[in-house]
Amino acid sequence: MKNILYTLMAIIILQINAISIANAQQYQPMAVDGAQRVQLLTIGEVFNFEVGDEFHYKIGPAGLPPNGDRVTITNKFLSSDLNSVTYFRQHNYYSSSVDWSTYPPTMVYNFSNFYDTVTFSNLDQPITTYDNDLLTEWFISNHCDSLTNGCDLNIGPAGFDNDNLKKEYGKGLGLIEHTLYAAQSQSFVIYNKLVFYRRGNNACGTADITKVTTEPISQVSVYPNPASNYLTISTDEQNITFRIYSLTGKVMQEGDLVKGLNTVNIETLTSGIYIVNVISNQSVSSIKFIKE
Repeated sequence: MKNILYTLMAIIILQINAISIANAQQYQPMAVDGAQRVQLLTIGEVFNFEVGDEFHYKIGPAGLPPNGDRVTITNKFLSSDLNSVTYFRQHNYYSSSVDWSTYPPTMVYNFSNFYDTVTFSNLDQPITTYDNDLLTEWFISNHCDSLTNGCDLNIGPAGFDNDNLKKEYGKGLGLIEHTLYAAQSQSFVIYNKLVFYRRGNNACGTADITKVTTEPISQVSVYPNPASNYLTISTDEQNITFRIYSLTGKVMQEGDLVKGLNTVNIETLTSGIYIVNVISNQSVSSIKFIKE
């Protein structure tokens, strides 16, 4: 009997050690030397940009009117001691909302262009000294072909619905994700994600080409109206996308369109009135339709 008990205890200990090793591979304590130190990025590695580098960010979670920021590095100055770097940046920012004063309601886009500068110091120090949230725990991952360090923290007492904070930094990409989800309101308080970058000849992600003018897309039609299970969208332009909004401004469906006829399955939509935005590089056409 003792031998059986010792065997069971040994198996349990091995399982606990295996779980601990698996968790250690995903979440690392702060490392300053050795093999782990190689995996922990420095501030200089994270914020290593060149003139002409371009980064597109999505601001706000899916299901809400889109907001975005397209950032381009326009100049770079490295200090004489090589301990700090200053970047000049151009921002092409936009926000959107639903205008309920029109009939049918339409999406309204507001654009702004501005410039700013940002300086990063202590370039040879680990990223954990730049962002203290990574001191608690940090993980190693990849974004496209770039090494990343980040944290994924539940904030609050055990046994309760906790807020969730996630940050992730990429080598040569800067901050690629910063989200804060509030459990009480069940919504994102902060939502900022890198969706596209171009560095020299390398690019990854889907570029945000949102640009709105007062001119609607030529020759676009949506039928039948009312529609039951399928909606046909006809356009004579290339590189077109669509988004279907509820009257509260929530994104219900989205996707890409080709030149000509496109069939969109709307079986999952409940009966009611919706707005479909057909979006090109230059303009947006908003059309109301009824789902039976």
